[in-house]
Amino acid sequence: MLEKKITRRALGAVFAALLTVPSLSTLASAQSKPLGPIVKRLKKRHKAKVIDARLVTRSGVAAYRIKLLTKKKQLITVHVNANTGKRIN
Repeated sequence: MLEKKITRRALGAVFAALLTVPSLSTLASAQSKPLGPIVKRLKKRHKAKVIDARLVTRSGVAAYRIKLLTKKKQLITVHVNANTGKRIN
């Protein structure tokens, strides 16, 4: 009986914690840089084709993860801060 109460309390705490975590759309606010110009800049810099581009979180920051394929068939993954447009290492 005691184990069930502890488990229910633990689940309640986990659920409450999940409700306080900001969603990805909240992190990528209206101040986010548009993806188009960022992709265009990376394609030009690396002379590559874009394979995938999506919004992710990286260290609690909204970021674009962009995968590029070069002419030499090398896969490059770049993370760019969605709010500033600067590359994240």
